[in-house]
Amino acid sequence: MKLPGMHTIILWNIKGWQFVFVLIFFLFLICFYWVIIRINTDGTYNYLSQTFVNFFTKAILLLPVYWLIFIKLKALPILKRIALQLIITPAYIFMWILFYHTVCDIFLIGYLQGNGIWWDILYTILLYFFCIGVFHTYEYYLISKKEHQINFELRQGALKSELQLLKAQLNPHFLYNIFNTISASTSPENEHTRVLIATLSDLFRYQLQATKSDWVPIGDEVEFIEKYLSLEKERFSNRLTYSITCNRELFSLLIPPMLLQPIVENAVKHGIAPKLTAGSIKINIKGDKNLISIDIFDNGVGNYSNDKDLFSKGIGLSNTHLRLEKLFGKGLQIKNTNGFQVSFSVFPYKIKNNE
Repeated sequence: MKLPGMHTIILWNIKGWQFVFVLIFFLFLICFYWVIIRINTDGTYNYLSQTFVNFFTKAILLLPVYWLIFIKLKALPILKRIALQLIITPAYIFMWILFYHTVCDIFLIGYLQGNGIWWDILYTILLYFFCIGVFHTYEYYLISKKEHQINFELRQGALKSELQLLKAQLNPHFLYNIFNTISASTSPENEHTRVLIATLSDLFRYQLQATKSDWVPIGDEVEFIEKYLSLEKERFSNRLTYSITCNRELFSLLIPPMLLQPIVENAVKHGIAPKLTAGSIKINIKGDKNLISIDIFDNGVGNYSNDKDLFSKGIGLSNTHLRLEKLFGKGLQIKNTNGFQVSFSVFPYKIKNNE
């Protein structure tokens, strides 16, 4: 899930007590700076103008640092960003002194000189690291809050899915038993029909078993899809051909169940069925124990210009996309090139000490 940028966060999500804390700290720094000026000058300075220009120039030069660390390079690990901030600190101080003195000279405003400039440098370092620390702390707080919200939604979704699953299991189990009864009562003369009913019964049995498992062997998924397509071929006859390519070495690897079926069903329903001539579906599964890549291609009439158009075709496809996003961080990818292709990748489940 994409988190909002820090430029949006700081503007809209800061809380009242946090704003008051920062305001009080800055007032303290202003008062402290006035004391420094009075100690190091003869009392002829315009303290208000000098303090305003001092803070204003510091804030202006913090903007490119903030943009670089919290927007441009926000994807970098936190330790690398902190190291980068330490590296650019001398450059920030040097640029600030030049900028601050130039502005003061233009508006004829006095500034600390001689040994007094070291007070300005120490004061600038203190303010620089305070602002950077506030930004980092608030970024961490918001990310943690967002992750907590995501985890809560996932737990709620899992609970809701479990309740729905308990309700949904009744219907497939009933149908599975009915199909077995019909198959047993079919006469020997209708052996082909008996085989079709038995295949359909196997599909329901696998679907029922899959709802109780988080991971299933790839071989079982391939067998399930092959039986599903064999039934569809009975329906479309020569108008449908299909092929499934998968190295048998991958059959024992575990992946989440029922990932291929909604995609294959979409290819049949929206690609092959409306086509007047023969169509084909090709499934290619490749990879190793670290990453499995799956491509499902059909040369039907389906032509989806974007993901939204594709996922509007049914809840099965959109749910598969969401499952992949939540499990592996990346959903389905579509491609329209001389046909229609849906691709996705999964990380196989590994059993500790017994991979």
